[in-house]
Amino acid sequence: MHTPVFLFLALAGLSPAYELPSHLKELYQTHKSAKCNKVLQGKFSDGASGKSDVAYCGDIPGAIFLHSSSNGGTYADMDIDCDGANNSAGACSNDPSGQGQTAFKDDVKEFGISDLNANVHPYVVFGNEDGNPKFDPKKYGMEPLSVMAVVCNGQLHYGIWGDTNGGHVTGESSLSMAKLCFPGEKLDGDSGHSKKDVMYIGFTSKDAVPGKKADWHAKDGHTFEKSIKSIGDSLVAKLGKSTGSSQSDDVRREQAHHHPSHTPTTLTTKASSRRPHSHTPTTTPKTPVTRTSSHRIHTYSTSVVQSSSHRPHTPHTPHTPHTPHTPHTPHTPHTPHTPHTPHTPHTPHTPHTPHTPHTPHTPVPITSSNVVSSARATPY
Repeated sequence: MHTPVFLFLALAGLSPAYELPSHLKELYQTHKSAKCNKVLQGKFSDGASGKSDVAYCGDIPGAIFLHSSSNGGTYADMDIDCDGANNSAGACSNDPSGQGQTAFKDDVKEFGISDLNANVHPYVVFGNEDGNPKFDPKKYGMEPLSVMAVVCNGQLHYGIWGDTNGGHVTGESSLSMAKLCFPGEKLDGDSGHSKKDVMYIGFTSKDAVPGKKADWHAKDGHTFEKSIKSIGDSLVAKLGKSTGSSQSDDVRREQAHHHPSHTPTTLTTKASSRRPHSHTPTTTPKTPVTRTSSHRIHTYSTSVVQSSSHRPHTPHTPHTPHTPHTPHTPHTPHTPHTPHTPHTPHTPHTPHTPHTPHTPHTPVPITSSNVVSSARATPY
């Protein structure tokens, strides 16, 4: 009696993977060595090489993927993100920079869980916010918690877009996704996959949103992945095929959002930084933990390339709640001042005409004739 393949993988500590469809394998090989012609935003880093050569590329219609033109063309590495619920459990216990929330914590509450769990939900960290440069996948049609395809270790896996970066660094997934991709590597909260061979593919379609179809209450990554596989398969089947809408439509959408009359600029260089998550928390912000070193320590073996590569988290920048605007008390109109009636000037006093002095009476001398006359006039 033969042991079932699934049981064999479980006993070996491995996770079932899905075989790469031939057209996706061809896309992987073709775009890896090609130059990205539709750079949606460049100047990002892998966090280890010191180069700013990683870009969000739109060369595949209906999709966005990480790509670097350096070294003949590469994709991304896979650092480990332990953010979210139960962020210090299991193999995440040695992550000194893990945070207790993801960018879409509020969105996922709709499905009855407090937040994504990096030990359970296979999610991808995609998009860079709050840094310079920035890249917001939503402006190109991606939806939070939408299905993403991850080509890793020569296989295909499905996860969701579950978190964002705040700085310049790219290439990161939850511990659950990392264990699906590289079950033979001893990955944990402080050790990721360093080889730049992982192709992260986001879909610019509302059809990529699983909603209640996803098993948000799953107990492990494989169970959750199975719940979104049919959606992922449908999306992957359309990749590289002609559709009614192409990625150029997404570029025009971004164009119209910022500069309606301008042609988008193609950028080719990047800068490096680890992320603060840009999501607006609804709970009291936690005290951030700052990592002291982001130096990768590479360990080589004959079959696996590993690294202590967990890049230091820059903590979520808590959103300061908006203080409601106190309505302005209407200004009481000023009563106009009654103009002052000018004072009527005083009529100057007419000077008093001086009194003409009285001419003194000239005395009449008494003479005998006057006396006689007087006597005569007096009767006796």
